[in-house]
Amino acid sequence: MSVPEGDAAPPQQYPQQHPQQGGSPPAYPPVPPNGAYPAPPGYPQYPQYPGYPAYPPAGMPDRWSPAPPAGQEQQYGRVGVVPWTYAQTWRGTLLTIIPWLLVMVLLQIAGGALNSNAVQTAPISRAQDAVGFVVIVIVTFIVEGIFLIAPLVYALAIRPRGVTPGDGARALGFRSTGLLAGIGWVVGGFIFMIAVSFVYGALVDLLHLPLKTNVQVLTDRAGASPLTILGSLLGAVLIAPLCEETFFRGYLFSGLLRGMSGWAAVLVSAVLFTLVHGDIGSAVPLFIFGIVLAVIRWRTGSIWPGIALHAANNALAAATLLPTILKALGA
Repeated sequence: MSVPEGDAAPPQQYPQQHPQQGGSPPAYPPVPPNGAYPAPPGYPQYPQYPGYPAYPPAGMPDRWSPAPPAGQEQQYGRVGVVPWTYAQTWRGTLLTIIPWLLVMVLLQIAGGALNSNAVQTAPISRAQDAVGFVVIVIVTFIVEGIFLIAPLVYALAIRPRGVTPGDGARALGFRSTGLLAGIGWVVGGFIFMIAVSFVYGALVDLLHLPLKTNVQVLTDRAGASPLTILGSLLGAVLIAPLCEETFFRGYLFSGLLRGMSGWAAVLVSAVLFTLVHGDIGSAVPLFIFGIVLAVIRWRTGSIWPGIALHAANNALAAATLLPTILKALGA
């Protein structure tokens, strides 16, 4: 049965569909009043310190962002959230300290109590002293290089998906900071540590404490083996600051922030820094120095000021030994 022409059904419409299906295309969203669309949802915002882009690189997982959780900005300071976990921080610490202790025990066995206060007063030949110089530099590279194991593993080798090696290096603190602020922290910390050493030395003398620092031990030995002691000092100034700051402030301190408060992380990292040095006579200044270096990392986000201060502090101690070394060398 046919339908009369006047009663024909109207053509079907396809609203908001493709034009070829009989409808019109969907309208674009309105332009915001300021002319700029908002940032895409779900992108974690980076903290405002140099070295990080405004948005994360493509492919960054949602589970990690250097931006501290809401309400924890003061805890993380300028460090931010690092890509290794709190548990990985402690595993890496054990992975570092246990081999370090084993190496130190072997050195003590081979060298006759390396960290004891025994004084070598009998002069050795210049050839033996030159060999000692080479050996002590190589040993320093090995011992201090152990501190780079955990940072290399957890910050650069084992990384969350989408985190680049550059992100890992920046998380360790290899990033810039304000020049004037960095200089201020280094100079202020250097002057403060001079005052600490002066007060500590005065108290030891006043109380007649039977304590002898490593610097005093090296001073006693410098006359017998000046080149060997010179090699030890070069390692302390040029090698130790980079390796120790990378581990204790770059890796350990920043990782501890993921599981404890800022000041607790400062104190724990300073305690481990003191214990690892094994210098009973300098334990108090070393502990205070560890606190100063951790605070600098906390407040600047970078380890470069800490490396500079560490090197300057060791260089000052080396400078006190230089006249004895030069005299023994006949210079």
